Amino acid sequence: MFLFVGAALAEEPFDPTPHGKPTRESLPNGGYREVYKNKKGERLKEDEFDGAGIKKRTRRIFGYHPNGKEEKIAISKYGVTAGGTVYTPEVETTTYNKDGTPTERSVTKFDEKGASTTKTKTTWPPGSGKDGVTTKYKWNPKLKGPDFTGTPLEGTELPGNWEEEKPRKEKKEKKDRGDSSYTPPTENTASYFRAGEVELRAFAIYAVGNAQETVSRTVHETRTVVRDKKVEKVVLEDVQGKPGLTPVTKEIIEPTEVRERFSRQENTAVGPYSDHAFGAGLDAKFFPCRHVGIGVEGDWLSAENDAWSVFATVTGRYPIEGRCHIAPYVVAGIGGQFADDSRLVGMVGLGVEKRFSPSCGTFIEGRYLFDGNEQNVFELHAGVSMAFGGSDETPGENISLPRERGTGASRSVSWGHIDPLAKELRP
Repeated sequence: MFLFVGAALAEEPFDPTPHGKPTRESLPNGGYREVYKNKKGERLKEDEFDGAGIKKRTRRIFGYHPNGKEEKIAISKYGVTAGGTVYTPEVETTTYNKDGTPTERSVTKFDEKGASTTKTKTTWPPGSGKDGVTTKYKWNPKLKGPDFTGTPLEGTELPGNWEEEKPRKEKKEKKDRGDSSYTPPTENTASYFRAGEVELRAFAIYAVGNAQETVSRTVHETRTVVRDKKVEKVVLEDVQGKPGLTPVTKEIIEPTEVRERFSRQENTAVGPYSDHAFGAGLDAKFFPCRHVGIGVEGDWLSAENDAWSVFATVTGRYPIEGRCHIAPYVVAGIGGQFADDSRLVGMVGLGVEKRFSPSCGTFIEGRYLFDGNEQNVFELHAGVSMAFGGSDETPGENISLPRERGTGASRSVSWGHIDPLAKELRP
């Protein structure tokens, strides 16, 4: 009889009803815990608060094994929105066997509106001692089933449109030879060449060719020369048959000074150099869009006659982002060159710029200078660049974001709104 009564008491069902007021227990972090128990003194719920009295965690017990071990528990974590509203971001439910070893664990996450988003379920084979098998689920509004919004019910299996999330197969790159430690390199897809940026550059110059022209002028001169001239003179001569000296008229040649005026052509080379020269320069460009820029440039050349030049320029570039961040470009301009003379000079050039970050880089450029006369010069420029300002624009197509709960519509954002230093978004 007593054995029968003892067995009946042991099999008494679990009482989930709280009895009396909760008891308070202090926590090491300065907070406290409120514990609710049933009539048998078994714990039903534990609410944990921080030192400011804000609830941080709730632990519910949904049953005990005959040996007193917990059979099933649910732990709810709490968060606070910017508006001060408390919500449940995560509920973890665990089932244990009589030895206290977990047999199943489910973790469900929620957004600030109380809508479930993802769920992870892990099961352990009974008595196997092996690692658990984890299955991931995601919310799929296309599946038929009741939607769940509002505050989640702790410790219960939440209804919803759950779909098992299958592992994604990663594509192997050519460099991957089966080594599991190999990690494919990531690409930086941020834009280093931006619309609205101002670029300052400093560079060295090597010039080769003829930067001089020949100027001709006519020189008029007057000078005195001595020339032989025939003149008639009366001389006294002894003429046969005549007594004494007889005057006789004769032509004789005498040296005579003559003043003459004549002209000659004089050629002069005008310009800084006729072979090669070295120099340096600075320029500033503004890019109203990513591909076109306008600017002004000044440079100096040390040669036979030092020369200064000023150009107004137009640049067209084609940025190539990704890993390399380079921009081939063409440039054209017109300006003045000032040495021992002044002249109007045009130029065209090709170059490539490499950016190491959105604000600094290096470049090399070749250009041809001409003035419509004899000037025929090639220049090589190499230097560094600094860029400032510009929009945080990132090239690429729009990317789709997950569907918003309750709307059924997908969202998309342009890569142009992503931080230019951010790494590539992975799906």
